[in-house]
Amino acid sequence: MDAATDLDTSPAPRPDGRNQRAERTKTAILAACREFMQGGAFRPPMSAVCERAHVLVRSGFQHFSDIEGLYLAAAQDEATRDAILRHALGDDWRHALRRHDRAEQLVRVIVTSRAET
Repeated sequence: MDAATDLDTSPAPRPDGRNQRAERTKTAILAACREFMQGGAFRPPMSAVCERAHVLVRSGFQHFSDIEGLYLAAAQDEATRDAILRHALGDDWRHALRRHDRAEQLVRVIVTSRAET
């Protein structure tokens, strides 16, 4: 076999509008939740998040099976995580949490009320 026969010449798949819309909806929900968290509301209700994202609550639960999943996904954003720690520990939070894993664990406790994974 030569290199020319190994190339895939099939056309690229066309974008699916439903998948693109679903991704935009999920992104809007995460952004809205992050806004709440960065403002100091670490566990906003799904209804408030969805209202801010301009989507139905049903869409929120379609993309995130439970509210804790949404909180944990939103807290993966570095700016959101830093804002949560700044609200909880003050501006000098980096000195209080020198180890990255401690920061991750504290954010998990703050947004879910429990430490286990």
